[in-house]
Amino acid sequence: MPRFNSFLHLLGYVLLIAPPRSIDLTVSERTRQGELSKQPLSIVMLVELLIRLASILFLAVGLESIMGEIFYETYRLDVVFSIVAGFGACHSFVYFLFLGYLRNAIGTKLSLRIYRLVRNLCYASLPGMLVVLPLLVWKWKQDQLPFEDNFVLKVYFITTCLMVAAGAIEALIMKRKPLGLDQYLNVER
Repeated sequence: MPRFNSFLHLLGYVLLIAPPRSIDLTVSERTRQGELSKQPLSIVMLVELLIRLASILFLAVGLESIMGEIFYETYRLDVVFSIVAGFGACHSFVYFLFLGYLRNAIGTKLSLRIYRLVRNLCYASLPGMLVVLPLLVWKWKQDQLPFEDNFVLKVYFITTCLMVAAGAIEALIMKRKPLGLDQYLNVER
């Protein structure tokens, strides 16, 4: 089970779903006088984001070479990876802005609440992608084009709207620190 959890964490990190580790990395490097010790958090964050985006690009290109260009384009996987990368970059920017720079200026609690809300809104699109997978497999087994009747897109849109609402409600009612954040945020749970 620990290997599976490690795999899920790695997958979430590569797909920009897991939060960045810039604050931990910056504190760690400054503590041990590492290569990045003199770099501001913004540079560490940018480098981390670029490496993570490159990982998504490698994953997308590798998947396209395995599946073939026609299958990859038919199922619009380029759009899927673009959505994941775009919202992941937005999540990283919000993390950097509210937890890295504005936390002391506007207060930790407000920073965490805004971060949680925008993070939830960024990732509201991901569950819809998982929900439509069985529909796409069924259409493939029936030899139908995946998006010809717009049913898949409607299911995706409805799921995403429900997740936007659930994410907004969760951000408003949750009081504890979001899970998976850097340990150096010094926030009690």
